[in-house]
Parts: sequence; structure tokens; C-alpha cells
Amino acid sequence: MVHGESAILARKAIKDALQRGDNIVIDGTLSGEKNARMQLDALQGAGYDVMVVDVETTQAVSEARTMGRWERGYLAAVNGTAASLDAEMGGRWVLPSYPAALFITPEAKESVCAVNAAAVAKDFGCVSEYVVYRVKGNESAPELESRQGRTKPSTNRDFGR
Repeated sequence: MVHGESAILARKAIKDALQRGDNIVIDGTLSGEKNARMQLDALQGAGYDVMVVDVETTQAVSEARTMGRWERGYLAAVNGTAASLDAEMGGRWVLPSYPAALFITPEAKESVCAVNAAAVAKDFGCVSEYVVYRVKGNESAPELESRQGRTKPSTNRDFGR
């Protein structure tokens, strides 16, 4: 399945889940401000309590981790050590330009995703918690950097960065 088709199916699944009032997790980068705001509008309109979690790193670490995920999956497939049907097909290739597109400059300490996450956390009253993790190295686990919350119902004055 190509990315376009999977995005269409994901949007439909989210829309259906919102209509049913299901508890959901939306996995995404928040790289597009317009889409991030549309998602939060829908969640707020449906009465959801939202937690925004941002996992940040540098462009160099992002690029290295992206390549490493592909390389590990590829080598596991080639060597016959893949542990699942998905892994047997090898790692998912992501163009190196994708992580680069998420940063204003190669030296930037945070991505455009961080800017968008902070903005929607501040601007949408349905966001009751905003958590930021930082990944410091190619093999590092995310470390909690900050956690902000507000009481419900809320105003947008509680979040500032």
C-alpha cells in the first residue's frame, strides 16, 4: 500500500472513531500546521481530552535513526533473522530528504513539529497535557524534558514555551 492510500484509510478510521467517541491515539509528526489544527479542531469539537506528546531530536540524529531503522530491517531480511512477516520484507526506506524537511536549518535544536505541537497545545483548550521528550543520540532512548498540564475546562493561557 502506498502512503497516499494509507493516509486516506487513516483519516477515515479517525473520523469513524471520533463519531463513535472511541479513545484513540493519533500517531503523526504534526509537521503540517494546517493539518495539526484541523485535527485538533475535530478533537475539540467532539469533546475530546487531548494529550500532545512531542519527541524531539536534532536533524543529524533523526537522519541517523531513520537510516538505522531501514538498515536493521534490511539486514534482518537478508540474513533471514527477521522476527515478523513485516520484517521479512526488509526495512522501510525513507528518503534522507524527509527528516531534513522537518527542520528549518540542519543546526536547529528542534523541528517544525515542535513548533506546531507547542502552538496547538497552547491554542486548543482540549489539550490538557503537553509532554516533550528529547532523544540525544542515535541509540538513545527518549528522555522526559518537560510536562505541562492545565485543569479542565481550560483557557489557552496556561501553555507557554
